[in-house]
Amino acid sequence: MSMAFTEHKQQMSNVLQREYEGLAEKLSMFGYFENHDLKEIQNCIALIESKILWLRDYLDTQALLRKEDEIYFFKEVKPKFYCLLIFYIKIYKIELRRPIAGKKIVKAYLQKELNYLNHYFETNQEFYQYLRSGETYLDEEYFTRKPIGEKIRCKLSIIDADRKFSTAYDFILSKIRAHEMLQEYLHTNIEKLKKKIKVGSGSQNTVSKLNWTASLAALNELIYGLKAVGAINNGNVTVSEIAECFEQMFQKKSRQHL
Repeated sequence: MSMAFTEHKQQMSNVLQREYEGLAEKLSMFGYFENHDLKEIQNCIALIESKILWLRDYLDTQALLRKEDEIYFFKEVKPKFYCLLIFYIKIYKIELRRPIAGKKIVKAYLQKELNYLNHYFETNQEFYQYLRSGETYLDEEYFTRKPIGEKIRCKLSIIDADRKFSTAYDFILSKIRAHEMLQEYLHTNIEKLKKKIKVGSGSQNTVSKLNWTASLAALNELIYGLKAVGAINNGNVTVSEIAECFEQMFQKKSRQHL
């Protein structure tokens, strides 16, 4: 390997690492969505999209004359940025569809999402095992820009259709990395639900004599209103938790009618 190639790769690595660390620092300012703030997640997505556009422009300025350089970019660099985009988009969808209900229903919903991730790993098991093994003998096939088969093309994201900015497997690698992050996110949320102290646990055998006699739409509106004005715990509570409290108080399910 020539000295020129080593220096070029090192320079590229330094620039890209600084950009990645800067992005990660900005994302950390938004926290881990304890209150599932969809607007904050959208802001994160916008940040990542702008950085990926920068990454695309940066690649255009580089004369990737050696396959080692190309493999490095599409195996080590691009997936680090791209997996963040997939991760935050998926979180947005998960939280957008999160049931407004008791913790058992929410837990079942999150578990279903987790099962989907496990299925994706099983579907791409051969490639996943190749990555985990640390082997490199197929890197040229997977991570250099060359014509790809129709079977692989169907797996690519629409946003990744630019052949100058994509290879056969860098998107699949990005998705696997994103799913590993999502597994942790979902496991953390499920464990939190398991550990929550059930409202009114000190009097579980006592059945409330209160009944909600207005419409379910009115109940849902009240729940959202309490969350919006920060009337409970200064706003440090999820809509699901408020809904669970009302369901136990009035023996009335609110989620299924939303």
